[in-house]
Amino acid sequence: MNSDDSLYREDREDDSEPKGPPVPEIFHSVYEDRPFRCCTSCGETLDDLEETYQITKIFHGGEVILEYAMCFPCQQNLFQELSQESIEKLSSFQLERSLEPSNDAASDRYQCEFCLNNREEAIENGKHFSMAALCFGLQMVERPLFVCEGCMQEMNEKMSEQTRRRWRDFIDSHFPGVPSNALPNPSTVPVL
Repeated sequence: MNSDDSLYREDREDDSEPKGPPVPEIFHSVYEDRPFRCCTSCGETLDDLEETYQITKIFHGGEVILEYAMCFPCQQNLFQELSQESIEKLSSFQLERSLEPSNDAASDRYQCEFCLNNREEAIENGKHFSMAALCFGLQMVERPLFVCEGCMQEMNEKMSEQTRRRWRDFIDSHFPGVPSNALPNPSTVPVL
């Protein structure tokens, strides 16, 4: 996996703007009670971007415990700081295990990308899970992703210590005061 790879694929052959449904409320900021407006990392206004951005949320049961929006340049910069070992292992995991479920924000139906566990079950059982959406402006341009706690843990186990430290640094610098025990074990955010 190089720095341009992720679970999201951009198959556009022209420079036209991506089209898609509006960013669903599940991907709005619960802390601001509105759609995300700025990149959490650099502060750039998302509406002004000429590129996509990703919204990521970590839940415990039905409660959002961490959320952020990251523009494509910041995401690429962060990927460049990950260890090559982690990038290769995570890429392999994603390629081998992705089941590409038909997640549908309109019907609020989500299944895990890697095992097809459903979100409702995770909420009912008080489990951690993560969700991500690739967006452009106020539109979602790819199907949303859902990763259950078990698969998040499998992904986290594939991360090198260097990558774990980098994610912890990202959390500490952008979310001061979030205790490490509030996040799934190990206290890192999976690379989506």
